[in-house]
Amino acid sequence: MKTLIIVLVLSAIFIAGVFYKVFGPFVKRTSNEKVILDEGVIYKAKVITLVDTGGRQERHPEVTLNLEMLPQSGIPFEVEITTYVSVYQLSKLVPGSIITLKYDPRYPDSAVIMK
Repeated sequence: MKTLIIVLVLSAIFIAGVFYKVFGPFVKRTSNEKVILDEGVIYKAKVITLVDTGGRQERHPEVTLNLEMLPQSGIPFEVEITTYVSVYQLSKLVPGSIITLKYDPRYPDSAVIMK
């Protein structure tokens, strides 16, 4: 009986670890995006590079974007974000294109691309 309980507890810990590894980054990214939508500042940004990471969420590819942020006042600066985009958005994210997004410096690796 003790062996069965130990096996069940270890199995539960293993399954929880797998779920955390698979879904943890997505949950964190989603919570950051909510804060950015609520408190972020709208920026224009120039796409420097776009790399498909190979990750997918439903049919949305995960991409890493290098962006030159173009603040209304101040000096432009570069950021790198990784996010999921729709196939429709992907066609607009070619190097050199200007996009609109919400950005919060507290989360420098996250931004929300405005549609």
